Amino acid sequence: MFEGLWELYEFRLFVVYGIPLILLFTGTYIYSYFFGPQKIKRIFKSLPITNIRECTAKKISKINGKLVFSNQIHNTPFSLRECSLFELTFEEEYTPHNQRDNLFAKNSWREITSRTAKYDFLIFDGSDYAVIKTDSIITLLHRELMLEKASGSSFEDGVEISLKKLMRGLGISPSDYVHYDSGIRIYEAILEKGESVSICGSGKWVKTTDIPCLNGSTMDLPDEIFEFQGSKKSPLYISDNKEVIGA
Repeated sequence: MFEGLWELYEFRLFVVYGIPLILLFTGTYIYSYFFGPQKIKRIFKSLPITNIRECTAKKISKINGKLVFSNQIHNTPFSLRECSLFELTFEEEYTPHNQRDNLFAKNSWREITSRTAKYDFLIFDGSDYAVIKTDSIITLLHRELMLEKASGSSFEDGVEISLKKLMRGLGISPSDYVHYDSGIRIYEAILEKGESVSICGSGKWVKTTDIPCLNGSTMDLPDEIFEFQGSKKSPLYISDNKEVIGA
């Protein structure tokens, strides 16, 4: 029976292309649902939005607000935009192992490495302020594709030199990834002043004068501010995802 099926071109096409694609999609979805972005979205959607003034110590709350202040800022390595938090992700183009003998195989992308930098920041929900401590966080941020080059193509003038310089500055050896036969792309995700953000986690009310990250602020702040802070057992979730903020 199987020999008869194997004679059918459509069946061979399904075995060679269809089954690997189904397995890849299923594996990606399972990872996302239990460990990745879908899990983070479920955590946010499981809680109602709380006003900052209604937050209580050690109770998990979800708030929405705008990032209004950070006493330190970063310039992202790629776009050089000012922000309080950035994530820079490098990916390479590759051929799956089981497709390497297939001349018509479609390449995939996988992460090479990533770089993150973050500072504590202040958000405002229209009535009250909250400080967001970023030492123990899990993020779901909108990513922008900053650069993409497929294997077998050339960089635009000047891009290759700049990219090699950037990667060396971040401690990444460019020799394996920046050449004609390699495919590479770079994503950037940031949180910047004025951006809407959603926070999910716990914290406590703290005297404003006891919060170091507010040093240098000229804003008229209340005597006490709610301070969100995560831990290894209970991290703080941060997202600028529109689906999350609107939930």
